[in-house]
Amino acid sequence: MAIDPKDLEKQKELNELHRQESALLREKTKAKQEYDIAVQQGSANQKELAEKLKEVSARYDEVAEKLDDLKYKTDEQAEAQTRLKESLIGIGSMLPGLIGNFDALYGTQLNALTSFSTAIPAVSKFASAIHDTQVELRRTTGFQDRYSRSFTRLKGAYQQLNLPQAELEKNLIGLNQNFSAFDAMSPAMRDNLTMLAGNFTLLGVSGEETGKMLDDLQFAFGIVGESAVQAGGDLRELSKETGLGMSVLLRDLNELSPELARFGMEGTRVFAGMAKQARSLGLSTKDIFDVSEQLDTFQGAAEIVGRMNAQFGMQLNSVELMKASHEERVDILRQEFRLQGRSFQALDRRQKQMLASILGRDVKTVAKLFGDQMDITAFQEDVGKADPLDKFTKFADRATVLNEQAFDKVIESLGGVQKVNEFQINLLKTMQGNMGAVVQGLGALAVIGLGKGMIGKAAPFIKNIMQAGGGLGAAGSMVGPLGRAFSKTNPGTLEAVKMIKKINPNIGTQEALKMARAGAVPTAAAGGAAATAGAASKMGALAKGAGKVGLRSLPLIGLGIGLYSGIGRLMEGDVLGAGLDIGGGALAMIPGIGTAASVGINAGAMGINMARDAAKASSQPVEAVANMDETMKRMESMSATNTAASRETIQLNIQELVVKSSVEVDGDVLGQKTRSYFNTALNPTMAN
Repeated sequence: MAIDPKDLEKQKELNELHRQESALLREKTKAKQEYDIAVQQGSANQKELAEKLKEVSARYDEVAEKLDDLKYKTDEQAEAQTRLKESLIGIGSMLPGLIGNFDALYGTQLNALTSFSTAIPAVSKFASAIHDTQVELRRTTGFQDRYSRSFTRLKGAYQQLNLPQAELEKNLIGLNQNFSAFDAMSPAMRDNLTMLAGNFTLLGVSGEETGKMLDDLQFAFGIVGESAVQAGGDLRELSKETGLGMSVLLRDLNELSPELARFGMEGTRVFAGMAKQARSLGLSTKDIFDVSEQLDTFQGAAEIVGRMNAQFGMQLNSVELMKASHEERVDILRQEFRLQGRSFQALDRRQKQMLASILGRDVKTVAKLFGDQMDITAFQEDVGKADPLDKFTKFADRATVLNEQAFDKVIESLGGVQKVNEFQINLLKTMQGNMGAVVQGLGALAVIGLGKGMIGKAAPFIKNIMQAGGGLGAAGSMVGPLGRAFSKTNPGTLEAVKMIKKINPNIGTQEALKMARAGAVPTAAAGGAAATAGAASKMGALAKGAGKVGLRSLPLIGLGIGLYSGIGRLMEGDVLGAGLDIGGGALAMIPGIGTAASVGINAGAMGINMARDAAKASSQPVEAVANMDETMKRMESMSATNTAASRETIQLNIQELVVKSSVEVDGDVLGQKTRSYFNTALNPTMAN
């Protein structure tokens, strides 16, 4: 039985019924015992006890029935909830496919967030896109941070309008480049005008057109600040009254604003009147303005009136026309033309040409000017209506905004855009500072395809290394005793052991150590210029090796270097070294734990490979000293000088003296170890 813990009333009722059931069960059991005893004893109150047992049983059955009913309803509800959960799970299983289809349809990247391996590059790409937008704003506007701050402040507000951040970028640039007073305003006013540009974007107006409109309003008509925002709203109402798109209206306003500027703050009213008249006649606002403008001076009005009165018998008054407003002049011409009982379509072609010539227009424009006027109310269907956001939002824009909001949340959880981009910048700087290694790693990646077969063969070996059961463990078991043995020796003894093993590689380490302690090879105190130079060389090699370990532990680069190095060692037959190199590079692809493990394996591999390379180098034959007499004299001189200066003995570093000979005693050839011991103990190169 399942109970919803949130349904407290039902829980209380259920608990109460259980309590009553338990109490009545005890009462029923007691009544049954009393009745059974009475029957056995033949008591007179048997009938009374029987009635009591019946009454208690009835009450018990009633409570049990209520309890069963409540349990049934609860189980039924729980079953319904289970079915709901199963259906939700089914939907959840379909969700990745739905998101994938959504991405394919609208070009979003939501499916990338369903996997860690794809989320990291997708989030990095989104953050870098924001960074690039801010860089573009700086380059275009000349301000380092002003527009990037505006972008950050207004991005959420634009998302509420279902406008992607690309539209915000365009509007900010459009206002900066086309509204010359934009940057002289307060941040709050700039934000208001940018939001006005966003609302106009929904109406098909670009940021460039909005910037030009605001420039016209301020410098042509003296309309500034909040009044400009209000004027923008008035233009939207004019758009509804004329049935013209906002882009068309703003284009006409921008075209006529230099001439309408003489009307000052009345300029928008004059423009609105001409726009309505032009719409009813099927003309552009500029057509109406150009015809009316010819009648704005006494000379122009007198010339046109005189010719029209003479040619068509009209009674026009030039003074009346000159004093009338621009939209009224067109009405006066039309009315006088119709008072003559004339129709433009009834004129012959010469008369049409004459009328067009008088007004300085083409015949088609004049035909519309004197033709039938359309009912402008037919265009005013949306007057008084609000602009619902959904009707002006594209599906693609809405999907893009949804994608941006999802990535914004992820980036916010990572510390913000700046922190994510700082990580990427630092990574790029690191790669730039280590370009040689990066190029080596990229070159190594080129051989991945060629090395797939080798990698497949090495995979079991790498797996053993990961499980800490392979050659690395063996190497560790060997290093342990050596470390303990050498920890008990001084530097001079250690150098002696190295010299003994160079002279005879077949001698074991323990045997060489015994020989060194026995004085078979001359030792000296640590110090001197040669020792210092050697130490410095070793420290430099270690530092260089540490840098290689760090680069090998970088994702992708480490894998490339590991593959490149590993394939080379496989070709040389060094299976252990190859496994360590490839395994360390593979672990570098796993952030966190994998990086730490990669550092450890690469460090171990570096040590083992350096030891093997050193052993390989020491096995190469070195030329013997050419002039033994000169060398002996030099050694005697050094010995005498240092003995006088100090009681410490001087260690003589002889590269190698190889004497190829055989020793026979009574016809028997001495073995290799015996000959090596004599060569070492007798020390034929030592100064007397």
